[in-house]
Amino acid sequence: MLEDTILHNWLSDNYIKSLKKLQDMLTAQKKLSEYLISDLKDKKKNERKHFQIKVDTLDNIISNIDCKIKEFEDKEPTVELLEIDKGITLLTHKEKLEQHILEIESYINNLIWAKKATEVKRQLNPKKITNKEKELSGKYYTQKYIDTFNNECKLLNGNFGIKINYTGSLGASFRQLKIK
Repeated sequence: MLEDTILHNWLSDNYIKSLKKLQDMLTAQKKLSEYLISDLKDKKKNERKHFQIKVDTLDNIISNIDCKIKEFEDKEPTVELLEIDKGITLLTHKEKLEQHILEIESYINNLIWAKKATEVKRQLNPKKITNKEKELSGKYYTQKYIDTFNNECKLLNGNFGIKINYTGSLGASFRQLKIK
């Protein structure tokens, strides 16, 4: 039997013991045929032992193949194909999800943060913030602070100073220190 043929490879994958038996029987038969050919060429008469290949191994393989063919015919191949197709689709979706999972997680985290920020913003009382800002800016942004800062800048030969800038909108006023 020729090696590296489809039949040989299939038999070695599925029926290795049977393949070995068949190869041994074929080898023995080939030797016998060589002896017979040699006897005919030499025109000699030698008693040779009768040899016959046992085909029960082949019959078993053939019956197993027939059973597998029947099982395949009994099964509905379209059902199996649909299951395989669903599996392929699932794997494809998993692969695509893996590519975008970091973006999705980042988007969800941003939504959570935005929701929390909106909730906190609703809880804040702008009047309290404005009052605290006025208190702190009144305490720290005084004319005395400005004069002291400007004098220090002159002593250090700095060509700059600060001034207080007032801005306001929608009931909120802001005092800012700006460099002049």
